[in-house]
Amino acid sequence: MNRLSKIMMLIIIGTFFIQPLPTKAATVWIEESLIEAYAAENGNVEVRETHTYEFEGSFSEITRTLPVRDGKTIENVRAAENGYELNVVKDGDTYAIQRSGQDEILTIQIIYTIVDGVDFYEDLAQFHWGFFDASNPTDFEDLTIQVWPFEPAEEGIAFGYDEAYGKESVMDGGAVEFYYGRVPSNRSGDIRVAWDAETFGQPADPGNGELRPELIEALRGIEEEIVAQEENSRLFGMIGLPIVLLYGVFLIWRIWKSGRNARKVRKEMEQQGTQPEVTMPALLYFMNKRLTRHEFPDETMGIALLELIRKGNVKEVEDGHFRLVDESGLKKHEQKLVDWLFKKMGSGTDFKMTDLSLYTLYEDQHNLFRYDDNVWKEMIKNEVHQEGGLFKEALMHRAGIALTSLAMLPFLILFPANGLPWHFLLSFALTLVAIGYAYFYRPLTLKGAAVKQKWEAIDRDYPKLETQKWDQWDEEEKLRVMLFGLGMEDKKMMRKNDHLLYEANHQQDAIDSVNNLMTYHRQYQAIMPTVKTAYETVDSTDRR
Repeated sequence: MNRLSKIMMLIIIGTFFIQPLPTKAATVWIEESLIEAYAAENGNVEVRETHTYEFEGSFSEITRTLPVRDGKTIENVRAAENGYELNVVKDGDTYAIQRSGQDEILTIQIIYTIVDGVDFYEDLAQFHWGFFDASNPTDFEDLTIQVWPFEPAEEGIAFGYDEAYGKESVMDGGAVEFYYGRVPSNRSGDIRVAWDAETFGQPADPGNGELRPELIEALRGIEEEIVAQEENSRLFGMIGLPIVLLYGVFLIWRIWKSGRNARKVRKEMEQQGTQPEVTMPALLYFMNKRLTRHEFPDETMGIALLELIRKGNVKEVEDGHFRLVDESGLKKHEQKLVDWLFKKMGSGTDFKMTDLSLYTLYEDQHNLFRYDDNVWKEMIKNEVHQEGGLFKEALMHRAGIALTSLAMLPFLILFPANGLPWHFLLSFALTLVAIGYAYFYRPLTLKGAAVKQKWEAIDRDYPKLETQKWDQWDEEEKLRVMLFGLGMEDKKMMRKNDHLLYEANHQQDAIDSVNNLMTYHRQYQAIMPTVKTAYETVDSTDRR
């Protein structure tokens, strides 16, 4: 039977970029990061980074990439843990800290100098830096950056780009703190901090001109860009939401139409009084799926063998010993079961329960047992889905509905990107509805609806059935219902079977019928322990 695969989307990977990263396959959580930058009188910037993170698994070293911009250089990179210096190996812009371990919580300090990190202008001195950029593959869980001037300043000018926008706060003495909190991967967050040039005791540099107008223009550009983004998000929401709602209306209409068609089939079935039957194994599979139970409980094999006895294809010679007397009129799965039990395990015409025990005793035959079991069960499914005519052909319809869910894919990406979480949740919910509908929708034919209605009613009402009404049933119907209850492992139906047989056993005119039912009940109890043990033995091998 063909099934549509469920579509899974959007995998987010993260650990931390400016970080310590393990070179081995370890899992790491960065719990806190503090970066402190101290501007020196000569324009150098001394940086101290403190990272606290947790490793799960083993690691051999910790790496940190220090991005460099505008032709500046980084010198004198050192690392320490609890005051003890660690060896650092440089490879381009990446520094490997020689520290190994397993399942640890570590706090590492990384210290370095940004040469000429402060740029001097006629009016201001500026520190413009990015401690991480869009190439950052991982997450900051809790990031704070602090920038300190050489001497206390009367004021500080500060703002940030992207993730740093709006995160600044100017403290007393002109120091600036950027509290980012959590920063997702692949995001930028450059900062710009400026103080009066006289704070550094450096002569003005008229060659660079004034910086203040540039900062004002840059900040205005950021604000205009944000306003434009907000307007674009608003417009996209105004355009996208009606499309998503229209798709929701389409899904509601499709579901309503499917329900109407199902009601139409039920009404037609009631008018015709159709009472079709399928083989007991196929019925058990059909009803187990509809009642959300296990598709093929172990009882299926025992019930299938009793069904062959009921139909006259097999007879019992003695307890646990059966003989094949007629192979005519068998369904494909019934023929497979006969070949499997009687011809592969048994002597050809005879099968004993001990044959099943011996067959599964040897582990080298378990794969063959599982193969035959799967083939047999697929043939049972085929009776339900193909030969039995219980379901309408709806593959193209289901595939079409699944494909329409692709219309939501752009919105699943663009709504979050435009800061529209509720729009995203709505489109995501509709996508799940469409995929769920395509996966589970299996419309019944007239025959399927009749089988479903009859046996759901029996499953519901049989435990409350009065003995007088049961007496009016013919023996064939009593037997099928008894086998159905046993095969479904329905405790209420099984208790009702025992009660009805006990009551009928005291009625002289029903002795022959009861004896026949009791015979099947005895055969079931004799068969099932061996069947269950066989499946448990094979399953134990599969688990190993």
